[in-house]
Amino acid sequence: MRSGILIGQWLVLTFVLWGACASRPVAGQLTAERVVVVAAANNPDSREVAEAYCQFRSFPTDRILEVEFPAGVTLSRSAWEDQIRGQLSTRIQGLDPENKVTDVVLVYGTPLAVAAWEDDRELKQWEAYYQKSMDDGVRRLNLALKTLGELSGQEPAAVQLPINLADLRQVFQQQIEAAQKGVAAKPAADQPAASAQLQNQVQAVAGLFPFMNSLQQQLQNAEGDALANMQQQLQYLRGRSEILTQTIQYLERMPATFEREATMIALLEQGGGLLDVLTWLQRQMDLVQMNDSMASLDSELGLLFWGEYRRIGIVPNFLNPAFDGSPLRNAFRTLRVSRIDGPTAAVAKQLIDRTREAEALTEIKGNAYLDLRGIQSGDPLLVQTENWLKAVSEQLKTIGGLNVQVESTAKLYQSGECPDALVYLGWYSLGKYIDCCKFKPGAIAYHLVPGDALRLRDGEQQGWCRSFLEAGATRVIGSVGEAVPVLLTVDATAKQSPMAINIVTAELSDGMIIFAVP
Repeated sequence: MRSGILIGQWLVLTFVLWGACASRPVAGQLTAERVVVVAAANNPDSREVAEAYCQFRSFPTDRILEVEFPAGVTLSRSAWEDQIRGQLSTRIQGLDPENKVTDVVLVYGTPLAVAAWEDDRELKQWEAYYQKSMDDGVRRLNLALKTLGELSGQEPAAVQLPINLADLRQVFQQQIEAAQKGVAAKPAADQPAASAQLQNQVQAVAGLFPFMNSLQQQLQNAEGDALANMQQQLQYLRGRSEILTQTIQYLERMPATFEREATMIALLEQGGGLLDVLTWLQRQMDLVQMNDSMASLDSELGLLFWGEYRRIGIVPNFLNPAFDGSPLRNAFRTLRVSRIDGPTAAVAKQLIDRTREAEALTEIKGNAYLDLRGIQSGDPLLVQTENWLKAVSEQLKTIGGLNVQVESTAKLYQSGECPDALVYLGWYSLGKYIDCCKFKPGAIAYHLVPGDALRLRDGEQQGWCRSFLEAGATRVIGSVGEAVPVLLTVDATAKQSPMAINIVTAELSDGMIIFAVP
């Protein structure tokens, strides 16, 4: 559910030992009661792929749910929300009354994406919520600025929406300085009350940070009891600020609901005052107005059993190892979703054959190829991607049996240059696949191209997802929206086959798809 990603939200691909942090069990641990296979109704090829998977895993075919999806690779958001989501939820619960299902397998013939909202039902209610909150914040901000103006004798002009928050912070600083001079000019008897009034307005607008900065400056000249008191106050403020920051970070990981937003506003106001609240609200309003609600069907299925939450924006994947031990994982039942798919049903079934072959191997042996672009500076997002791939190349070198090769210039790997490939990660050749890899069984392939998975069934397009699947990769990562990094985990306790390497997405509200056989 997003068209872009902030730099701070990029997740470095890392390799970790697969113990308690496992996000997907090894294939042998999957049991029929934990799996549901979703196929397209009235599509014999879809049913055939679903049955081939069940036969491979020795699952009964009653684990297959055939759903009447509209034609096309993309579902409308209203069709998903109003019809199919509830139908699937009810049917899975009927098959799984004890909530044992952990995995959903989508197969050939099912849609790839759920489109952004085509009506304003969700946009309207969230816009109204944020607008009302911003109006209230601006009203209270003007009251605080008016009080500062009364202290300084220089009443500022009223703030109105839309606002430039950078300019507003500068105006606020000027108002504080003027108010401080106004307080100092008052008779000595009036100064304590005026100072308290000034402090209250500063805290309302800017939170705790001005007081922490002021105390740090005063500490340089303080002595004796005054120094001890200031140190104690600073320690208290730092502790309170740290708790607020940690709580806000925790809330940011939760799905957006009206209750979460109300709590966020209250906590932001305590820490950073109305300025932080307005900054955050403006960011949320921008996100909603972008209608960033497109996602892969795979992501939507992962959230099938969640209650109310905002479809617009980013939702984290609570199955990610980052949430090991977190109560959020228990609070939000999240399904693991894989897709056995391809440009044809025959290619989809080849994934099963390759998986069978890879699981029979007893060692990781092959090459990892990372195709960088040689970017050193410029667009921070591009530099971040380049640094991600560099970090991956170093981490891959720690995996025994994996020979890591890096192309660190703007030149792409060319046809036939990547034999015995177990891992391929690269960017950025939009819609122009290069047949560089000869894949081994179990191979993972990912080329970071936005929307590349949508080209899966278009024979006239040279998409990377489609071509990787045709070329023999066993696990392919793609996206119907923005392409983002993923997390790989290595199972050090199971047999050392290529299938010991797992793939985990950072979020479940994006366009990511994992073409793989669970």
